[in-house]
Amino acid sequence: MLTRKLTALLALTVLLLTIGVAYGPTPASADPGKCDGYGNCSVGDGDGGGGGGGDDDGNAGGSSSSTCVYNGKDIPCANGDGRWSYKRQCYVKETGDIAKPDNWDDMTPEEKAKWQAKNNGLKEYSCTKPGGGTTTFNEDPDEVINSSYPPVNPEDLAREALAKLKLSPIDVGIAPKTSDVPEDQGIVGMPIWLWASNPADNTTGPAEASASDQGITVRLKAKVGSYKWSMGDGKAVRCNGKGTPWKKGMTGDSPSGCGYNYMKSGKYEVTATTTWKVEWEGGGMRGTITLPLTSDPETMHVTEAQTVVVN
Repeated sequence: MLTRKLTALLALTVLLLTIGVAYGPTPASADPGKCDGYGNCSVGDGDGGGGGGGDDDGNAGGSSSSTCVYNGKDIPCANGDGRWSYKRQCYVKETGDIAKPDNWDDMTPEEKAKWQAKNNGLKEYSCTKPGGGTTTFNEDPDEVINSSYPPVNPEDLAREALAKLKLSPIDVGIAPKTSDVPEDQGIVGMPIWLWASNPADNTTGPAEASASDQGITVRLKAKVGSYKWSMGDGKAVRCNGKGTPWKKGMTGDSPSGCGYNYMKSGKYEVTATTTWKVEWEGGGMRGTITLPLTSDPETMHVTEAQTVVVN
């Protein structure tokens, strides 16, 4: 139990550190098509086993993606018109040096010196709204960069809010069990029920959290998108829900449809992977985090049914 929780915590920590890559302080980090300083990126593997070190498919880790928001709609944080400016609410791109006044040749040396001192280091930029409409402005490049981002990184707040949830793997529930054979022993061909034996907000969801700083608030909602049971025989069962707990006297297949039938006797290590889908929004951005968490294994002994002959 302790090992599983520590491993899950490590996986969550790595994912939380990873999702911060999308938000960068300068355009120098931009790498088109990968992960740039404007939030256009997708990090990590999409559908993997998390806390337990991976699943039968060999996947591991989580993933994160984010986008900018304008009038309630998703927009790329950078495109051919430039990068999105949080302050100006348009795509900003440098177009060159500031043009000299039309009457430059008629200006006195003093007037020229005054103009140059006032505009020293400034560049001309275009400001293009989504859907069209472009204006220009003159600004110091450093100020343009600073005003392009919210006062605090929204993804930092998403990490903070996600950490508050303390998401953990589920505990494996598996049955039927009988009193006259070793614990967790099943019978070949007999329906095996599967369920989460520790349902809670942080294991089966849904859960919500928020974090705020410097006037920016990020809210997130987390829910389990899928349950995957790796049965230890090379096969897996995917369930839409957390399953139905088995109780003594219950027979047949699980009413939830979350179950399995072993075709051979043996000893199997069963794990369950819950893949969380976390959606967050705030600070002019929104994003999605996919986080798989895998349980510690539960041992299942499967034997052939014994025939009793009665005279």
